[in-house]
Amino acid sequence: MYGDWLYFESPDCNLIAINAKDGKERWRKTIADVKAEYFCTMAPLVVGNKVIVGVGGDSLDNPGFLEARDPETGEVQWRWDTEPLPGQPGSETWPGRRRCGTAAA
Repeated sequence: MYGDWLYFESPDCNLIAINAKDGKERWRKTIADVKAEYFCTMAPLVVGNKVIVGVGGDSLDNPGFLEARDPETGEVQWRWDTEPLPGQPGSETWPGRRRCGTAAA
């Protein structure tokens, strides 16, 4: 919770904010594409003025990530990939792995 708002992730990868008093939806934001085999089952964590959300994937092609969302608007404040994408520092430590439909660098 943050103020009067309760946050949760839906199985179809939306972050939803509702009024804790009456259950009225404030906003709904897509976190990831379920068609790309992402799943969202983690409970959001409020830290300061950020709502931290995370995703996992059913495929080696989809790296997980964490995002900080603005509790008022649901907009992304920052994103951190839990494994380096091809071309990012450290990606060479994931030899032979495929991510996002492309061969690893």
